Amino acid sequence: MLKEIFAIISNDTSATEEADKAVETATLVNVAAVMAEGTATPAGEAAATTEVTAAPVETATAEEIAAAEAGTSTGEPTGRIIYTCQVDNTFGHDQICMINADGTGFRQLTNDLLHQHLSPSWGPDGNSFVFIGSHSGSPKIYEMDLEGNMHMVGDIEGDLYSPMFSPDGLRIIFTRYVSDTEQYISVMNRDGSNLLDLVAYYNNKDAVWSEDGSKVLFTSREDGKAGIYYMNAGGTTIQKVDELSGLDGRPDWSVDYTIATYSGTKDAHDREIVLMEVGKAPVTITSGGDNLSPSFSPDGQWITFMSYRDHYWESDGCEIYIMRKDGTDIRRLTENTYCDYQPRWGN
Repeated sequence: MLKEIFAIISNDTSATEEADKAVETATLVNVAAVMAEGTATPAGEAAATTEVTAAPVETATAEEIAAAEAGTSTGEPTGRIIYTCQVDNTFGHDQICMINADGTGFRQLTNDLLHQHLSPSWGPDGNSFVFIGSHSGSPKIYEMDLEGNMHMVGDIEGDLYSPMFSPDGLRIIFTRYVSDTEQYISVMNRDGSNLLDLVAYYNNKDAVWSEDGSKVLFTSREDGKAGIYYMNAGGTTIQKVDELSGLDGRPDWSVDYTIATYSGTKDAHDREIVLMEVGKAPVTITSGGDNLSPSFSPDGQWITFMSYRDHYWESDGCEIYIMRKDGTDIRRLTENTYCDYQPRWGN
């Protein structure tokens, strides 16, 4: 079924393609190779780091030995997950909350029911985050630290969505909607200066930086079908990775360029988390419960996501979960009567 749902795009560029869009199709293997080229951690080096001297067999547990042979981690999840929390089941009252990866340390970070807060994303130092706020009457980007100090970033035209800090913390990438014919993936300095529109296809959104900040992953309906694309941080050399039925949310990629996204439809409540890895067919790692919005842990070994699995078909039944990268060891982090969604994992 996966081969029917996902068509890995060949690397032959159509002769009739519009040159000004500079979009090339590529196999997932070739896409990953291009993404890794020139980065701080090339694919070859990443592979080499796995060839370390193992502890003597007599000192390792059976679980550790099995995990080593399978290439998985037995470590417990660390870091913090930031997300949108609806707090009182009222539309428009969405706030920003966080929780530790082990389910402890819940904290509501914003507390202003007069204004909606959405789409949080951690800064690289873990001391501040960016999000979308309605304070000015339309969606704009705000930065807030853990002490509660908050300010709007820049004075940018349009409705702004899905902001994310660059890995060095100097820039913010986001979706900018000006009109039905003007929708961009845009980037600006952290202080709101030097706005640059990178791409202007129809329905571009949900941009995500690569680990080293050299590439950007995003979704688009440039050719009328929902697809995952990536480009260089300057907006050049745009590559189409794949098309995906029911794609309607921010994807993510791990330190090894594994892509996490989801497939399915909201009305059917059948959305599933899907991984696409180098040289492998796409794999669905959830089974039932309506799952979406995946985000990798900083080490790439875990995924946080939202799901309705414990309150299936209930409008306020979405909660935050984590699981290992292979889809096992699913753990529920939140337990509320309201909806928790849009999780993003940080240190």
